[in-house]
Amino acid sequence: MVSTRLQDDIASIQGDTTLFNCENTGNRSILDYHSLNDNLHHNIPKWYHKNVIYELATIKNSIDTVEHDQIRDFLLVAFSSILRRVSNACPGFGNLMINKNAPSKNKIFEEFSRSVESMTQGMSNFAKEATNCQARVFNRDSRNLGFINDETIDFICTHPPYMAAVPYAEYQKLSLWWLGYDQYDLDKSLIGGRRNRSDTPERFFHDKTISLSEMKRVLRRKGYCCIVIGNPVYRGKSWKLNEIIKQTCTDIGFTFLKEISREGSGQYFSWVTVQQDGHRTTKYL
Repeated sequence: MVSTRLQDDIASIQGDTTLFNCENTGNRSILDYHSLNDNLHHNIPKWYHKNVIYELATIKNSIDTVEHDQIRDFLLVAFSSILRRVSNACPGFGNLMINKNAPSKNKIFEEFSRSVESMTQGMSNFAKEATNCQARVFNRDSRNLGFINDETIDFICTHPPYMAAVPYAEYQKLSLWWLGYDQYDLDKSLIGGRRNRSDTPERFFHDKTISLSEMKRVLRRKGYCCIVIGNPVYRGKSWKLNEIIKQTCTDIGFTFLKEISREGSGQYFSWVTVQQDGHRTTKYL
């Protein structure tokens, strides 16, 4: 049923999407650019060619009319996944920078459609492998896992934020703008967000301790917890988060088991931390 609805909604979006170049619109019916601009984040015109904005806006407007909540969310994820590569952002960089000589981009709906097809195939492949199980996704804060009862989780695998090293909200601002969110509101809510503030380390460790305490509370006594950790450089100082997190976890009640390291090409390292029956193992990856 979901697959059929998805196909029908994709066909509807495709039928409603106007594909054109700004220099050659002909007599096609198009959205009024001035009224369109009124409903967009004010920075979007700086990051996209005009024809791309038309197509993206038409796709987004069509997705918003999809009645099935899960299909609408699925399509929004596919929509979000193309927003950077159809923008005027410089390729090959993690951070966002405008390419003043960005080449023209066309066939945006086709790009969106390919993303939907790839995601659909991925779900199908996953369903074949993950049999006799049900997955649920919760959009919650790890500092408050009140919706999970004590000692009910068998395994935790988490990759917490790199303290002050990655501007997560900044990296996602194109998607946030198109989906109606504010990057600064998101940045305020993140563990280690607002990284330019002088109290960033103190806030990060305070929030991380709360998060780790919640993880300890919900994990079964014979459960495992894996944590991937990176050591950032902040204001000229290298922060040994692997050692700090190990000590914090030990203080909370975890027992350290093992650590596996993988040295990166630069100053970053990754770890995984495991817990079993009160023992916690940190594995460098």
